[in-house]
Amino acid sequence: MFAPMCTCRSLSLDDPEDQSKGAAGVSSLSEGMEELDLHTEPGKERYLPKSGVLSFLLPGLCHLTAETRPRTILMQAQVHQVLARCLQLHLSSFLSTKAHQSEMALRTLCGIFLNLLVLSPEQVTSDPTVAGLLHRIMGAVPQLGCPEHTVLLANFVVLCLMQARHVTDLQETEVTRQFFSTAVEFLGGAYHVTRGGEQQHLSVSPAYTPHWDSISELWFLGMQALVSCIPQLPWLPGIFLETGLLKNVVALLQDIPGNICVETGLLKNVVALLQDIPGNICVETGLLKNVVALLQDIPGNICVETGLLKNVVALLQDIPGKVCVETGLLKNVVALLQDIPGKVCVETGLLKNVVALLQDIPGNVCVETGLLKNVVALLQDIPGNVCVETGLLKNVVALLQDIPGNICVETGLLKNVVALLQDIPGKVCVETGLLKNVVALLQDIPGNICVETGLLKNVVALLQDIPGKVCVETGLLKNVVALLQDIPGNVCVETGLLKNVVALLQDIPGRLHRAMCQSDF
Repeated sequence: MFAPMCTCRSLSLDDPEDQSKGAAGVSSLSEGMEELDLHTEPGKERYLPKSGVLSFLLPGLCHLTAETRPRTILMQAQVHQVLARCLQLHLSSFLSTKAHQSEMALRTLCGIFLNLLVLSPEQVTSDPTVAGLLHRIMGAVPQLGCPEHTVLLANFVVLCLMQARHVTDLQETEVTRQFFSTAVEFLGGAYHVTRGGEQQHLSVSPAYTPHWDSISELWFLGMQALVSCIPQLPWLPGIFLETGLLKNVVALLQDIPGNICVETGLLKNVVALLQDIPGNICVETGLLKNVVALLQDIPGNICVETGLLKNVVALLQDIPGKVCVETGLLKNVVALLQDIPGKVCVETGLLKNVVALLQDIPGNVCVETGLLKNVVALLQDIPGNVCVETGLLKNVVALLQDIPGNICVETGLLKNVVALLQDIPGKVCVETGLLKNVVALLQDIPGNICVETGLLKNVVALLQDIPGKVCVETGLLKNVVALLQDIPGNVCVETGLLKNVVALLQDIPGRLHRAMCQSDF
């Protein structure tokens, strides 16, 4: 929490009677605050005296709003409305005089409202008085550029971001644009890379160092709040580009090893950015290029646990296959596939996006980049029904059209297709087009290889499930006939191929059989 926890001993907050007394007392105090601290003279603005009951109580209220029961009593007494007016008056005083007393009061008031926004957001954000603070503070933030006001700036930035994330219809105006530009620059400038000899370190920027103990927690909270604002404000990513935030993140990623990105939490925030930024912007800004570099340094299991994999998966949906190849993303996805079990690939959605990639990338590129090799490895871990449901089978079928039979053998693709055939009913093989492509493969692969790889065995099993008419129409029978020319009779008997050819002949009318034989022999 943003204030030290304290315990109020004057009342027993577990006693209903004392709770009632406490609420009544706070209500009276709330009225007294307005009478004592918020004076109005004819023709003049309200002002705050140098000393008053409310100013004296602010540190204590900061502690109390961090606790559940005291906070409930204070909210019931509408103390937050008085504090909102108090903040506005102190802000007016500070902007005109830069008085230290007002600055300290504003920092404490920000702590109070941050407690309320974190712990009781619904009650606070629905109050019109508190809602009016948002634009008032947003307008003041760009005026706090002096280093001596860094702590107050941090409080204001985070307070506005925490409140803005609950406003669904925040419009793009000159005030909101200036505020978010300032906020993005402030949060984005906190870290930089320092070099000591051959080593590189991620360090707090010099301008922030004197105040870092006071604002470090605010910075992390502010980054989270800023990211959560992106889905609600379609115009916000444009400010990221204008301020150069993405460019700075890219520069950081270039200089920092992957393990440091994980340990410092930078990876976590990059992951959050990736969720909300379209793939084309990631490519244009160079962010994608550096994410690719990150993937080289980070083990697959960390990519899964941190959510990086999930966001890379989302990126793959938005980026054409050609770009994935040119940027090196495909190469690193391939490396990821080596470390991640097939089951995880299915659950995270990586498999679904790899399937989509296969549609856009020619077979020769799949071979050259190593994607085919890893898809082959995936096939070993994924049941045939999953391959069908996810669409992987459909894309493997398309790959088979582009890849010569000898490459299918050398890369191991044939072996895995053979394994797939064992799990997939013949009817599915026909409907998905797998049978058609297996037929084409048989034309390119010598009979002895069909025997050694087990393809023949699985073709035999297929023949049991597929009617003879289908075997003729798809060309499977034609290729089986060609196989018979290359395979010794004893092998045909031992493998069961002869048995199934005989069964086929029983299903095929004589005229079809004669026509087939005349064309092939």
